[in-house]
Amino acid sequence: MRSWNLFRTFLAATCGLLLSLPGQLVAQQQPVSPSLEVKPVVVVSFSGIDRLFEDVEYLGKVAGVEGLADNLKNVLAAQTGEAGVPGVDATRPCGVVVQTDGFQFLVTGYVPVTDFDKTREWLKSKEVELKQDGDIWSADLPNGQTVFVSHKNKWAVIALDKQVFSQIGDNPPPALTELSSDHDLGIVVYMANIPPMFKQLGLSMIQQGMDMALQQQAKETGQDVTEQRKMMQQSFQQVQVMLDEIDTVTVGLTVNSPRAAVSLVFTVVPRPGTEYARSIRQNRDLKTRLSGFVLPDSTFMLRETARPSPRDIEQFKTMTIPNYKKLFTKALDEEKTLGKKEKRLATDLVDALLDAVGATIDKGTLDLAFSAQLSDQQLSMLFGMMLENATKVEDAFLNLLKEAAKNDPDVKEHFHVNATEYKGFRFHVLDLSVSDMKDIPEAMRQMLREDVAFVLASSDHAFAMAFAPKAVDLLKKAIDQMDSESSVSKLLDMYIALNPLLKFISVVAEEQETREQVQQLLPLVSEKDRVTLTTSIEAEKATIQFGIDEGVVKLLINMAMTLQRKAAEGALPLPVPSANE
Repeated sequence: MRSWNLFRTFLAATCGLLLSLPGQLVAQQQPVSPSLEVKPVVVVSFSGIDRLFEDVEYLGKVAGVEGLADNLKNVLAAQTGEAGVPGVDATRPCGVVVQTDGFQFLVTGYVPVTDFDKTREWLKSKEVELKQDGDIWSADLPNGQTVFVSHKNKWAVIALDKQVFSQIGDNPPPALTELSSDHDLGIVVYMANIPPMFKQLGLSMIQQGMDMALQQQAKETGQDVTEQRKMMQQSFQQVQVMLDEIDTVTVGLTVNSPRAAVSLVFTVVPRPGTEYARSIRQNRDLKTRLSGFVLPDSTFMLRETARPSPRDIEQFKTMTIPNYKKLFTKALDEEKTLGKKEKRLATDLVDALLDAVGATIDKGTLDLAFSAQLSDQQLSMLFGMMLENATKVEDAFLNLLKEAAKNDPDVKEHFHVNATEYKGFRFHVLDLSVSDMKDIPEAMRQMLREDVAFVLASSDHAFAMAFAPKAVDLLKKAIDQMDSESSVSKLLDMYIALNPLLKFISVVAEEQETREQVQQLLPLVSEKDRVTLTTSIEAEKATIQFGIDEGVVKLLINMAMTLQRKAAEGALPLPVPSANE
């Protein structure tokens, strides 16, 4: 839930970027007054040419392609005469800045220069001649556009309107340099600095566009879109509120960071005194009772712990729960293999689960964990959640399993209600005999080796499940650790390890061809094989970080190279690359 709120925040930031577009329509007007305070709205920073070469060289080594940076330097040298751009400082960042005086947007580009005359001479050789008029230079580009350039403090400042220079400072906003110290490519959006008239204009344009899309959908399909329009309006209002409560949003892309081979980071700073700021503040010093449900060396792990704000709670109760119920009902109506009673029991289960989650959220807490160990030699899964009204979910689950037992003798024989009780949890066990599993691949049968079980356990305030050999013992061990709380630094912590997952697929995939293709991929993935997603709170800001480890990057690059090669040969669709490709 917390991750969705932050994703929604990023959506709001994207809207903020779009809001800058209408300002281009008035960027050519005369400045209102040089005395008006100019504030940054968007700063885009690229860390520089040298950093680009470092990143390319690193990615080349990961993919097993040596000298990739040298090749790029040679390509650049063929255009410029040197391994860079003449007169441009390869060690410093460059970027684009959008600023505002409250009435218009002022757009400028910044290029770091060590020798401005040398850069001008090189541009002239490319038929772009800078002509001087006082302190301002101008050039007519091949596309007919005229640009203006000012040279200040070792920066070449570029604009489409020379009047801009009289309003901006001699240096770019500090964020341009600050972003480059942390990210290869960084963008910061100052939501609070967007002039209200443009913010409202942009929101109106977005809302109008979405409404037109719904009208077109209704016209093409003949469907009633009243409910969709209502949901859209509710979501739009949430975005509008978030826009008003955000101070800055920063997006950063980094190659070869300390945390991952490639990382993408979203950081949101709220405006002081807002509900969003209070929501962030109340999610410090979190604790979980479900650390035992995180299996060591998991192939997949998800843990989410948060204290929802009053607005989060209201949104979940009024929007999220009804919407999920409608989606499930629609999916169930389209299901042809289930009978009426089975559909009713499935609906009862979903309703009970969503209502229980709603009751839990209503108390201002969220604590859940899921982990799985998957490979060609192991299959174990654990799930736990602190849940109000857990007994209602338990009853609905048992009703569904009991109905399945009526229609399947094997389920009836192996399903044990109230098999045991442990620390307030009631255990219901479905034993699964490997020897009776006729339809699974032989490789999976060999992997399991022994009987497995699905265990459902419930107490008054918690719900848990396990699927594994000796699942009862595994679940009891996890429940033992619920006696004490553990501090967590992340609201959301999720990852997937690609190597064991591929091994698992190579065993359980139904098609032999699929298993063989996956086995060919395995040598490409090293032990550094994780894709991670985390959400954390630090000081007064919230951060979402997405990371890809080296082994995953290697796999993606190799597949991209194979795709490019096969496309050139006209041999698509793409076959899976072999280990030595």
